[in-house]
Amino acid sequence: MITADLLQILASFKGQRVTLIGVGNSFRRDDGFGPALVRALGRHQADLDWILIDAGTAPENFTATVRRSEPDVVVIADCGDLGMQPGLMRIAKVGELAGGGLSTHTPSLSLVADIWQKELGVTVYVLAIQPLEIAFGEGLSVAVRARLQALVEVVVESAGR
Repeated sequence: MITADLLQILASFKGQRVTLIGVGNSFRRDDGFGPALVRALGRHQADLDWILIDAGTAPENFTATVRRSEPDVVVIADCGDLGMQPGLMRIAKVGELAGGGLSTHTPSLSLVADIWQKELGVTVYVLAIQPLEIAFGEGLSVAVRARLQALVEVVVESAGR
């Protein structure tokens, strides 16, 4: 299920320059949600005018790339312990996400988000999904994979050209 607040925020991106940064380790199951989202949205690039960046586990290495993309909005996609059922998502401005922290990337995400907000004057959102499994292994869990597929459809429909 995609929540009404997520739909509303995604719809508000229409007509804006959005840079989506997928963060995570694809060799730690659901921690690979961010990079998997970037790949899935990349297959719809003709319908979606977003800059997509797979930052892996080092989003701080992409600060110059984000600056060059001249975004109005930055969205960081990652998995995190939200204290919810696996596969459920939340989107919020950086610093407003309640119910847990973002996986192993919290310190660097907070720092780079702060830099982007101050230097570029952009709004930075975190799109977080509750993982089921972040142990070593490949492939998203069924719950996260299903939500990712639904999210891609919604993003293309609500924020696409």
